[in-house]
Amino acid sequence: PFARRALCCILHRFVFAHGELQELPSSLWDALRSPFARRALSAIVREPFAAKGTADDETVDSFFRRRVGDYVTDHLVDAIVLGVYGGDSRALSARACFTSLFDAERAHGSIVKGMLAGKKSSSPSPRDGPRPLATQLRGEALFSFRTGMEALPKALETQLGAKVQRGARAVSLTALSAGGVRVALQDGTAVTADAALITTPPSLTAEILRAGGA
Repeated sequence: PFARRALCCILHRFVFAHGELQELPSSLWDALRSPFARRALSAIVREPFAAKGTADDETVDSFFRRRVGDYVTDHLVDAIVLGVYGGDSRALSARACFTSLFDAERAHGSIVKGMLAGKKSSSPSPRDGPRPLATQLRGEALFSFRTGMEALPKALETQLGAKVQRGARAVSLTALSAGGVRVALQDGTAVTADAALITTPPSLTAEILRAGGA
């Protein structure tokens, strides 16, 4: 298969709270047996009754404090944000980082209500059936590619073919007045495009943008 299920040991995840490691529950029964998880679960049960937000956006910290309170935000959300984004939940955008949850609250007044509504409407069309990969990974919490993460860029290269340029180092990126961008390469050539997706490290990104006059 193209993808594989994560090892069982990876499914045991912990957060540090109350001076010791607390294992996150993998089932409702586990949650009911854990004082730490029971407190978090009670906050989630109360979530549908929290006031709906009205701002176009807010920080991750603000969003979850409104929805599930201080306890869950301090002990779970902060840990998740740090592990996934490596950033500060008090500075990151809830709309950008947790788009589906943000939209669920705005549309249904609650994260829980929105997720339940989405589950009811997400059944696949009989005509269009689920894609093979989606079928294969259904019910899996964690998965990876059998040949490692390099499988993703290799698949993109195969799909794009000759459009991929290897070893072409970008030295500057300039926004064009007529729209689009121009990327100057180290060999003296340049590429123009409607948009550019920057995935370089922050320090290198800063150099490229400064060189382009940003």
